[in-house]
Amino acid sequence: MALVASNGLKVDLYVLHTEGLERLWQRRPAQLLPAACAKAEHLFSLQTPRASAAGLGVFGSALLLSAVLGISDAEQLRYGAYGKPYLAGGGPHFNLSDADNLVVLGVCEEELGVDVTPVMKNISDRALLALGRTLGIPHKKGDEPSAQLRKLASDPVNFARQWARIEAVLKAQGTGFGVDSSIYLPWMNEWQLAYLNYSASVICVATAKCAQLRLHEFDADAWVCKFKA
Repeated sequence: MALVASNGLKVDLYVLHTEGLERLWQRRPAQLLPAACAKAEHLFSLQTPRASAAGLGVFGSALLLSAVLGISDAEQLRYGAYGKPYLAGGGPHFNLSDADNLVVLGVCEEELGVDVTPVMKNISDRALLALGRTLGIPHKKGDEPSAQLRKLASDPVNFARQWARIEAVLKAQGTGFGVDSSIYLPWMNEWQLAYLNYSASVICVATAKCAQLRLHEFDADAWVCKFKA
């Protein structure tokens, strides 16, 4: 376990690498969310690289929820107005994110949002303009990205941090992108942000108080073997 920061609200981050996770699919424990397994199975059946990657993310999320929080049944979960899940019987808050062969589960005694964003070497104009819309940087339809956005693209790590913080804050709010973008920026000042560079990605956690991130690398193979034993 690695510690990041020395004090503050404790947030446990469980990180699972999905690369090679296919070999565990047939050996998966029965105590996994049926809906998640059904979704993963459907994605695998499409037999495309993108769908398979998405399926591994769903499968990895189910593994983490079961191993860390003991979630194995839909009755253990309830959902907010915009679909954010929480434990039906009370308990810690949690949030999930997956991207670029990683699944991250954040667990905390208070509300939180978690996002993992890959650091891209080549950032497209489309991605730049999308970020501009969420940050309130104006541009007309068909415009080239502004100099302000071009500057963000010159630093791929900073670009990833910008995206990660937007996603984390919107997930902490519980809305995702289901609300008008005009209220994103005010929310950015209402949450404390903690960042962690991990592998080729940036992890961002949004909490109401300054957070102490405690990193746990989850060994899916060991957990499945132990569980099966």
